[in-house]
Amino acid sequence: MKKLIALLLSVLLALTSMAPAYAAKPYLENQNFSIEASIDELADGITFAIIQEADGSLTVQKIEQSDIALQANQRVAGTFHCGLTYHKNASTAHIHWTATSSQITGVRARVYCKPTYVIGGDYGNYFFYGDIDEYRDLNGRYNTASGATDDFDIDSGLKKVNIGWTSASVSTVRGGTLALPASIDTIELN
Repeated sequence: MKKLIALLLSVLLALTSMAPAYAAKPYLENQNFSIEASIDELADGITFAIIQEADGSLTVQKIEQSDIALQANQRVAGTFHCGLTYHKNASTAHIHWTATSSQITGVRARVYCKPTYVIGGDYGNYFFYGDIDEYRDLNGRYNTASGATDDFDIDSGLKKVNIGWTSASVSTVRGGTLALPASIDTIELN
């Protein structure tokens, strides 16, 4: 029975990422978001916030220019920000990320960058595909965590790439695991 519970909890942790672990609804429903952004927008990144309503229900909101439209009975339970820095002269890039919540103990996500189309290459090939799991602080001393991938090559001549994440989660001392839906963004490389 303990193994079954441990397996179930492991699966839930892998599938979720930014939903406060309050008694009513600790995880967001599995939603997917797809947006298109220019490299100028993504130089600073795109941020999604988890908004908790007074009744405990959760919604996800894209934050535009650091503005969040909150009602009096809402609060931001956490955020996850992912951006791409493109080095045009070297045809390289790296993905950077920032997570916020109260007393963060860990951050995990699978981030990637890949071509947007088949012409000139294999759509299945990724320029970068890897896990963010380097942040761990069991005491939860900080409310912000950030990091970046190593630089990776991008085929020269490409005008657009896709970046995204899956299984993003931020763990906290009091809130448990906060979950964020998977996201993929199309970025113009200028």
